[in-house]
Amino acid sequence: MSELKNLRKGSLRNRMLLIFLLLLTIIVLVTLYVVQRATYDHSSSQLRVHVETSASVVRDKIDNRATTLQNGVRTVAKSFNVKKLISTAEQDIPSLVSAMNNVQIRLSTDIY
Repeated sequence: MSELKNLRKGSLRNRMLLIFLLLLTIIVLVTLYVVQRATYDHSSSQLRVHVETSASVVRDKIDNRATTLQNGVRTVAKSFNVKKLISTAEQDIPSLVSAMNNVQIRLSTDIY
């Protein structure tokens, strides 16, 4: 009879241990999923903000450079000396090339 009681106690203990381990496993898995999902969402939003900020900076830099180049071209187009050099280019090509090189250097461009 005592063996029967020990067997039942062991069986109940084993079932309780199994239920406890099962609950613990479920809790750990749910916690891991929630943490992973929150981390992924946070990382995605941070990346999105970084990309938007970088795009804005690049857009502003391009706009500023375009404005600088437009102003430089307007200045060159209004210059009487440049107009004169262009009209007499066939007679004085080195002077026109030198003037265009100076404009290129002043505007920090790689072509003219």
